[in-house]
Amino acid sequence: MRYSLVHRTRGKRIDFGSKSELIDWIKQHGFLLSDHVQRLWSLHRLRKTSDFFSSYVLSDRICSLFEYINLHKLLVK
Repeated sequence: MRYSLVHRTRGKRIDFGSKSELIDWIKQHGFLLSDHVQRLWSLHRLRKTSDFFSSYVLSDRICSLFEYINLHKLLVK
């Protein structure tokens, strides 16, 4: 399963190939992620398109980055 973080106001997107890549990114950048910044990012699932280039498009919104981090207790302060 592929995941993507999408900035709510700017629309910037960061794609991840797996859940472990996402968790590694969160742990590496945790010192930069204030509660406010975490709420600006939404976590989405990606689905593969059926075109020749096999690109990925946003599928379902899962939750905010803040909710995901707190649910999985990734950044314990």
